[in-house]
Amino acid sequence: MKLTIVEEIIGQGVIDTIVVNLPTDKLTLKDIITAKVAATVNAINKDPTTVKSNHHFLSDEEKRLNQDLLQKKNKELQKRVESLKLDAEKETYIALEAFQNNMFFVLIDEKQYSDLEESVVITDQSQVKFIKLTQLQGG
Repeated sequence: MKLTIVEEIIGQGVIDTIVVNLPTDKLTLKDIITAKVAATVNAINKDPTTVKSNHHFLSDEEKRLNQDLLQKKNKELQKRVESLKLDAEKETYIALEAFQNNMFFVLIDEKQYSDLEESVVITDQSQVKFIKLTQLQGG
């Protein structure tokens, strides 16, 4: 079953939307958070364009003349991208801890869930929102 999860920050609105695949329609809140984190980590790890190459400003002639240097830099860049891969298990632990520390809350079909082990029934029309809270500034 596919489920679309919307991520919002209070005062800023929607910041991200991700589609997750769920094995069943009867889950716990922990299952949904885990699936969302896994899908997010997978998307980040698959897309190396998050690390931008700054070779776009070179002319075709400069690229040809500097091809060896560019290939070396691209290899170095690829190694850096590989070293930046996220660990889904670690990120899930961080997300579950953040939930337990009230750094975000989850609404499913307009109902707020507070217990990670609470059973949730999802339908194709279910609306899931992860709402991040922002800290107040000032003193």
